[in-house]
Amino acid sequence: MANITISGASTGSFNMTDEIRDIGNSKYLKVAMSDKPYYARLSTEKPSNNNIYVIIDNTKYYVQQNPILFEPIYYEHDYSNFEQRFTVWLPKGRYLVEFRNRRYLINNK
Repeated sequence: MANITISGASTGSFNMTDEIRDIGNSKYLKVAMSDKPYYARLSTEKPSNNNIYVIIDNTKYYVQQNPILFEPIYYEHDYSNFEQRFTVWLPKGRYLVEFRNRRYLINNK
C-alpha cells in the first residue's frame, strides 16, 4: 500500500491501494505514481483525523484514512437439505468465520 502525506492549508495522511476492488462500491480518488494507479476511498463522512477532501458534482467527499472498505456479510438459511455455494472476494488480511456454531480463523495472503 502506498501512503500519501499532504501539507499546506489542510494537512493529512492517508493510505492508498493498488487494487481497486479493495475500495468496494465507494467513490475513489485515483493517483498515478510511476505510471501505476493507486486508489484512495472517498466518503461524505468526515474522519476525525483528516481534513482532505475533493468536490465531485457539488458534493464534498473526504479522503478516508483506510482505503479498504469492510462491510459485514450475513447469510442464513433454515433448510436441512439445502446447499448453496457462492464466492466472496476478500482483501488480504485475517478473518473470523463462523459456520455451524464453529469458529475458523482464516489468513488470506
